[in-house]
Amino acid sequence: MFFKAKKEDYYLASAFTATLTENNGPLSGVNVSRTVSWNGDDPKDVQHATTDANGLFSFPAIVRELAISPLAQFAANVHIEAHIGGEKHTLWYNSKLEAEENKEFGGEPLERVVCDLKSEEVALDLGFSRVLTICRWVNMPTDWD
Repeated sequence: MFFKAKKEDYYLASAFTATLTENNGPLSGVNVSRTVSWNGDDPKDVQHATTDANGLFSFPAIVRELAISPLAQFAANVHIEAHIGGEKHTLWYNSKLEAEENKEFGGEPLERVVCDLKSEEVALDLGFSRVLTICRWVNMPTDWD
């Protein structure tokens, strides 16, 4: 076949570490989930973490070997939620169009991420990624919608 897809490693989601707070106070013992889908809704990867005494949680990178046609566009979606008292709170949502590590963050890992439930949700363009989030981090762009 002329356009046979070659198997390659794709970072569906890069590693993500953050502190969950409310009014700047850490939230401990909270279940946090990260749902990742790519090139359509199925298949999905779902990861779970629980915040520690300081509100810290983290997710490892998700890397998959995929064969995507050169005529198709890679696309992954990441949705991070905190589950508190039967309610879901969206912390982070992004679409990613490049397979490399940290591309959804503009190319570099995020530093000192804090997701405060009382923060305003903002929309950011980070290169080939669009992010909706209540999280803030070191060197975060200030030109949001």
